[in-house]
Amino acid sequence: MPSLFKRSNGIYYAVVSETDGHRRWISTGKRIKSQAIQVVAEQTLRPTERVPSKPLDEFFREFLNYARTVYSHESLQIYQRAFHSFRRHIGSVRLDIISPRQVDLFKSKRMAEVKAVTVNLELRTLRAAFYTAVRWKLLTENPFKQVKQCSVAEEPPCYFSVQEFQSLLSVVQQDWLRDLLVLAINAGLRRGELIQLRWADVDLTNRTIIIRSHGVLRTKCGKARVVPLNRAATEALQRRIESSSGCFVFQVKSQPIDGRHLSRVFKRCVRNAHLDERLHLHSVRHSFASWLTQKHIAASHIQKLLGHSNLKVTEIYSHLRPSDLHRTVEQLEEA
Repeated sequence: MPSLFKRSNGIYYAVVSETDGHRRWISTGKRIKSQAIQVVAEQTLRPTERVPSKPLDEFFREFLNYARTVYSHESLQIYQRAFHSFRRHIGSVRLDIISPRQVDLFKSKRMAEVKAVTVNLELRTLRAAFYTAVRWKLLTENPFKQVKQCSVAEEPPCYFSVQEFQSLLSVVQQDWLRDLLVLAINAGLRRGELIQLRWADVDLTNRTIIIRSHGVLRTKCGKARVVPLNRAATEALQRRIESSSGCFVFQVKSQPIDGRHLSRVFKRCVRNAHLDERLHLHSVRHSFASWLTQKHIAASHIQKLLGHSNLKVTEIYSHLRPSDLHRTVEQLEEA
């Protein structure tokens, strides 16, 4: 029979030995010893069978196989990079021996290697993966749960001015890239949404496109959204029809354009146009949102166009509307 001990709260606890040799304290819920003994005698406090812990490498393989069915190709690559960094630091270990201390040491090491933004992305990615391990009952506690993010100086998104974007287009030599950028700046699409855009999701008659999951494309939160097209975006798509022979709008040999190749070609154009080196392909999406914000379009409308999960994400562009705040404080003068 397990040993009984009365703790300071007056409750009797039993010390139960697990099948793997570990011991745990379990409350009998009783303040009278005879009643506590009866609880133990009725075998309501049985040892629990522990599931043998998986090696970290095995969990990573299983998680990535699962992630391929629910996440976009880009998200999958983020998980792969984060796993590689963590595995390189911690080695081949059992999942259940990873502690918050080891996570903190990993964080410190990565801070000396890469930018804080990258470290934070890896920490968030690994925390999400380890919550899956908890849900799969491979762990009882997530070692990343209470690990703090690195401090990062808040910087507004880098975006093109209208003149800078025109300079960029002037150095673009490929017709497909020019049309892709015109569509991107007028519709605010993500890289994956651009390169995976299918003609089946384009409606030039009603001037809309539907962004929805298919193949390797996984939309944010799994939700589809309808994106309206203005005249410039519609004309860019009409030009693509004339040179298209497959199901994808932007393609090479009937295959979607590789995302990494697209980013490299774009960066080369930025340099050729002698623009800010911080500008990257996602800056075109930032520009779409920034230009709308400067036109005093409601943040809720911009949120829907961008496909943001909540308004807080869209509010990073609010600094571009200082005149709204001026109008607010000017009401004091009227008072």
